[in-house]
Parts: sequence; structure tokens; C-alpha cells
Amino acid sequence: MSTTTFESYGDEAKALAFEAIDMAMADAEASPSGYIPFVLVVEGDGERTMVRCVDDENDPTVEGGVALAREQLRSYDRSTRCVALTWDGYLTLEDDRTEAVFAEVYELGQPNGVVFAQRYERADTALTPIGNPLLLQQQPEPLVPPRTSGKADAIARIRELAEQAKRDQR
Repeated sequence: MSTTTFESYGDEAKALAFEAIDMAMADAEASPSGYIPFVLVVEGDGERTMVRCVDDENDPTVEGGVALAREQLRSYDRSTRCVALTWDGYLTLEDDRTEAVFAEVYELGQPNGVVFAQRYERADTALTPIGNPLLLQQQPEPLVPPRTSGKADAIARIRELAEQAKRDQR
């Protein structure tokens, strides 16, 4: 299995990761009880969109919003260039539990994604970041199905036709 390192990502995906963290921090500051998870998408034409992921209009949950986002991202157009999924939660490092925003980033063409966390402290209505964003994981499953090459598509189609021909001969 090949792996992805953040260093192998393009400038656009790297910028999206930090933009997502900045936006998530602003949302966390504005919503002390937790914000609705969101996805940032850079489309094939470079257009950027943000989509909030609400699992239940009457009683939204972070977990449900993240699950819904993951489900929706699996159906995204493969011409999408990169995506970032963010949510608010807690991070424990060496028995120190803090609030944090998380950003899972995936650049199409890479075999895996990356996950960042930005820890923070809340004082009244303001948030103070704790250190820099932490790279937590470099190999989560892709959020958007990976692109296949034209050659791979052609080989798959040839195999499909060969299997159909075998069935037709029976």
C-alpha cells in the first residue's frame, strides 16, 4: 500500500488544510457548544464551496454530521481537486485533554488523506490556539473515491467485455 505524506500534497491542498483549520477555529469561537461540521471543496474548475453537514435539523450532532459528510463525499465528482472535512471535539495528548478542531484533508490523486488538529483554550468568548496545528494521521482512507487512470478504466472495460463474452458462450 502506498502512503501519503503532507509534503507530497500540492500547494492548493496544503492551503486548503490551513484555511479549513482557520475557519473551524472561527466557528468554534462563535459556537461554544460545538459547531456544525463542514466540508470545503475545491472543484475541478478551481471554484471553492463550503457545505455544512447537518444530520438532524432538530437535534444536530457532531458525530452524525461527520458521518453524513463522509457519506456525501463518497459521491463527489472525481474532477474535484481537494476536500477538507472539519469538526470540533477533544484531543488527549499525554493525559492532557483539550478542546480542538480537526481537519481531515484529501487531495485527489493521492492514495490517502491527512488529519490535523488545532488545540485551543476557551476564555470567556475568545479562543486561544495551543501551539501549531498537529499532524495526527497521514493515512486515513480517501474521503472522495480515488481517480482511476484512463488506462485502468480501459483494462477494466476489456475485462468486463471478456467476462461478458464468456457468459454469452455458455
